[in-house]
Amino acid sequence: MTITSGWWRRVTLRTMQADLVAGLLGALLVLPQGIAFATLAGLPPQYGLYSAIVPTIVAAVFGSSSHVVSGPTNANSLAMFAAVSPLAMAGSPDYIALALAVTIMVGIIQFAVGALKLGSLTDFLSPAVLLGFTSGAAALIACYALPDMLGLPSASGHGPGAALVGVVENWRSINWSATSVGLATLVVAVGLRAISRKIPFMLIGLLVGWALSEALNLRIGGEAVSVIGAIPTAIRPSPSPSRPSRT
Repeated sequence: MTITSGWWRRVTLRTMQADLVAGLLGALLVLPQGIAFATLAGLPPQYGLYSAIVPTIVAAVFGSSSHVVSGPTNANSLAMFAAVSPLAMAGSPDYIALALAVTIMVGIIQFAVGALKLGSLTDFLSPAVLLGFTSGAAALIACYALPDMLGLPSASGHGPGAALVGVVENWRSINWSATSVGLATLVVAVGLRAISRKIPFMLIGLLVGWALSEALNLRIGGEAVSVIGAIPTAIRPSPSPSRPSRT
């Protein structure tokens, strides 16, 4: 559906209500997802929020479909980490600069693919290839996220094998409070999904994990579960002009 096809004629009060609910739920879910994907890519957490906001606006303005899925994904985060981590330390200024350079290069390639109308080539990918790709990405995400779920430091080496070895070597230092938060989130989300897929199981699971982490930190009186805290923002308020002093 292009801009010239009169899409505004399809906008009704019902569609606006559905778009509002979808946007609200998407915003609530993309906050933890964006931070998780940024960490998975070796970037500071605020970059996950940037990549969740800007591409969505671009896709909505220049996209040709009324059903658009955009923003950070687990596969892109893994590919970014695999490509840049051998060249610089994750999270360092050099790493961030290389990640931004890769992002610009990918954008140019995607623009060329769209301009040449090569998107139809994806129709030749078999379901088995797509299933293997998504299953492999899910397994890699589980390996990389396991140290964070157990409250362990990140592995010093690269690759999922190094992450698993780090868990085995540091199993005595497991933070059981952080582990309980992760397990509670998974159990609630998976259990509600098994009951009915109409229930916002992911959102409820995240809320349960957040409430449990707050309760544990409040009960112990310290930081039993490490939290990210305030996220730096790129928009800084301009300093107020100084008034001339009166003598």
